[in-house]
Amino acid sequence: MLKHTPRPPAGARKSLTVFVAALLTIGTSMTSSTLAQNSSSRDGWVLTVPTRRAPDTPPAGPPALPAGAESITPATIDIVLSRDGKTRQSPSFRQTVSRTVDRIHLAGTDGREWLFERNPVDRRRVSATLVEHSSKAIVLYEETDLRMALGIRGWVDVLALGFDTELLSRCRRTDEIQTVAGIRFSRYASVDKGCSVDDVSWNEEQALPGRFVMKGESGVTRFEVARGKPGADASLLRPAIPRFPTYRVFDLADWLEKH
Repeated sequence: MLKHTPRPPAGARKSLTVFVAALLTIGTSMTSSTLAQNSSSRDGWVLTVPTRRAPDTPPAGPPALPAGAESITPATIDIVLSRDGKTRQSPSFRQTVSRTVDRIHLAGTDGREWLFERNPVDRRRVSATLVEHSSKAIVLYEETDLRMALGIRGWVDVLALGFDTELLSRCRRTDEIQTVAGIRFSRYASVDKGCSVDDVSWNEEQALPGRFVMKGESGVTRFEVARGKPGADASLLRPAIPRFPTYRVFDLADWLEKH
């Protein structure tokens, strides 16, 4: 996990029937609460694609932030995603997330990095930078680009690592506690048969999912925090342009035109 329109970069590929998520998607049309992965485990982490709206309908504003959004403890987290399709099981893949109160860096083994940056004026909003090391390119995503290309509605979608926090209202908090890397997660169980999420573990103070399962028409996607440690590498959270001064810089429209 976020056609003849020009083909998006490999880390952000989508079609009319595919979306993204954790995570880029695999093969099915999903709503804004959906998390999935691309059929190739090479693809990078992105978020969700919303249900298409009528062209004359103005977009909704960014979602409200959870209570813990202003008190995030810097951490480095390894997440694992897997998908069981109706016809086959896709390989699981890992991403490393460096997470702070206003920046989130994501990297895997695919030669790409994402840096999401919180808007300093309207703290609900977000922009992002994709670094394509194979092309030595930096692609700039403004707020509208993230919404239209990847379905990322605002900072809350990035902070919650693709989990739709509104779905917690359709779940019941249980007494079960899971601890991963010193972080305590409360388990939630769905109480709504129509809810697309189940087996959720959630830390309210850090606005962080520890685990969840998303059910869609094409199969089941599983998300889990495998391990974590306090602190985030500050060098990864620097803007990409000074980090990679020899790389070419594109806005999204120019990058799509190039590809």
